[in-house]
Amino acid sequence: MARSTDSTHSTAGGGRCRRCRLTSVLSCALAATTAAILMAAARVAMDRPVHGGAHDERTSGHHVDATRRQQASPAASDGDGDGDRRHVSRQREAVSTTAVAGLVGGRTRAEWLAPVLAAAEALGAIDVVAVASHSRQVSPSVRKALRRGEELRVHESAAKMISAEKQANLRLVIVSLRGKHNVGVLREILGTSYEGVVLMETELAISPQERVRLLESVRASKIDVGVEDAWAFQPLELLKQKMVASGKLVGRVTRVANEGRALCLHGSAMSRAYIGSPVDVSAIEHVKVREPSAGIKKHRRARSTDGVQIDVLHPKGGARTVRVDGTQGSLSGNCLLPPLGASGDGSGQAILGNLLTYKSKVQGRASNRPSPIQLTVHLSPGPGDVPRRIVTEEVRGTRYEWTNEFGDVTNALDQKQYGALKHVVRAASGRVLYSLAQHMLDMSFCD
Repeated sequence: MARSTDSTHSTAGGGRCRRCRLTSVLSCALAATTAAILMAAARVAMDRPVHGGAHDERTSGHHVDATRRQQASPAASDGDGDGDRRHVSRQREAVSTTAVAGLVGGRTRAEWLAPVLAAAEALGAIDVVAVASHSRQVSPSVRKALRRGEELRVHESAAKMISAEKQANLRLVIVSLRGKHNVGVLREILGTSYEGVVLMETELAISPQERVRLLESVRASKIDVGVEDAWAFQPLELLKQKMVASGKLVGRVTRVANEGRALCLHGSAMSRAYIGSPVDVSAIEHVKVREPSAGIKKHRRARSTDGVQIDVLHPKGGARTVRVDGTQGSLSGNCLLPPLGASGDGSGQAILGNLLTYKSKVQGRASNRPSPIQLTVHLSPGPGDVPRRIVTEEVRGTRYEWTNEFGDVTNALDQKQYGALKHVVRAASGRVLYSLAQHMLDMSFCD
């Protein structure tokens, strides 16, 4: 699935040693698997219609958030709050029809997802009518969160739920199970007559060889499969993506480095959100870690078709940064806001000056020191930590702003749950933010 930059060993006679010959054979096998995955993913992309925007995640090779595309021009100033209300109103108008949904899993994982589903129901995006659970048990907290509560219909399996709920016209199936179980459930759904969207709430535990067969099965079905990876869709990440997309700070992106900020596929997904061209799985390199004491276990590197270098560093622990380098400068920072508490009436603010830094380039040379960017965070009135807005100070003549398009329905959510809500709302519209093929690409950064 990936090539190594380490050199091979030679025998006294000049030939390669037995271990190196074996490595070569294995590399060929992995290369064949890589090619098959790429072909399968490409066929899935061609067979599926392109939805919305000029850069759909199935065909562009990355998953830039649709909101960022629509709002590529940075905000000019900090408003008085009316913009928030207008944005929420537009969001609710955009949810023109409610998707009838079924939930697979009613216990531990679903308890974390339940507030997200409750928020989606409050927006009018979904109506969860049924749950599939092998134990036929649904957690009380899940029932309490969902609108139908005790009226939820419970089935023994995903296939039985789909069959029994034909009259309900299910348009969305959300799988909220541990990774080792969700692949089997997805295959079970693919074996039914269901035609709609499947949203996997956790990553798939699947080998490189199995990925090929699964992608081919999805291609042969009438099902669109998305994966809920929330890391690239959290508020601070979306603000940073908007800053980079403006082109005024870093210019043309040349390198994105996830410097140990998140493990494996999450780090890859976040990094790729900043680029505008696809990444070939076969381009992923295993770079030798020469200083493991620095806290890095693995280093994966790739280049997009536009030549943007991606570095994903796997940490031993701790939180670090995502850095975006470009022709005009570099933007570096965290992807999560720290716990700030609630503001009571929603009018509170917090000033943060240590999360983002910017280093400009003058005549192609970087400045000596990065400058911190001050953020004004408009707090929400609820117990969650999703803010109403984040506004930067003026940076090179412009202020940048992220606004919570969902409004008060996110007051009880954390930042990862906000990202999950974006996935659910998009899936309810019949599209996905982050496709199965893209998820499997990011898994290749872990192989």
